Amino acid sequence: YKTHQGAYGESEGGAGFFGDLSVRDNIIRNAVLMGMSWRQAETLAPEIARFAGIPASLDEILRTLSRADTRCIGYATALHAQPTLFVADEELVVGPSSLREAGLERMASFPDDNHALLVATNKANLLRRLCTRAIVLENGRVTFDGDLEVGLAHFRRPHRTADPDDAGDQDEGST
Repeated sequence: YKTHQGAYGESEGGAGFFGDLSVRDNIIRNAVLMGMSWRQAETLAPEIARFAGIPASLDEILRTLSRADTRCIGYATALHAQPTLFVADEELVVGPSSLREAGLERMASFPDDNHALLVATNKANLLRRLCTRAIVLENGRVTFDGDLEVGLAHFRRPHRTADPDDAGDQDEGST
């Protein structure tokens, strides 16, 4: 049978984990929920734990780990599951710098015909590293959708409010 890979939001790292289960059982359970087969999740569990940089044994009970370690495991699991849509905010990657760098490299490989990466940030260098397209929102409305560099210029410009009643007023805040 075919599994469907859904969406994953980075800020959810570790959401849905059960403290009374082992690290291994939590990785497998969450990877399966993200669309991996049981066999694939079981095989990748040791690699996911290594990628997360967790010194704990796979058989250790999750509640004995810190919240930060749990987030790292959740994040590493999602990166290995390669969901159809990976949503990340500007916090992007959790954990030590080695995990952040490895995570960014892995995320940069996501966008293709079957996977999409949505990054919500105003950090231009990060967007340049991960994205080719920008969607700019102002007051909840799309004001630009297209090339990343043009979108960044659109974002930086002194912009007008999207409220027609305020037409002509300059908004000095950022979106």
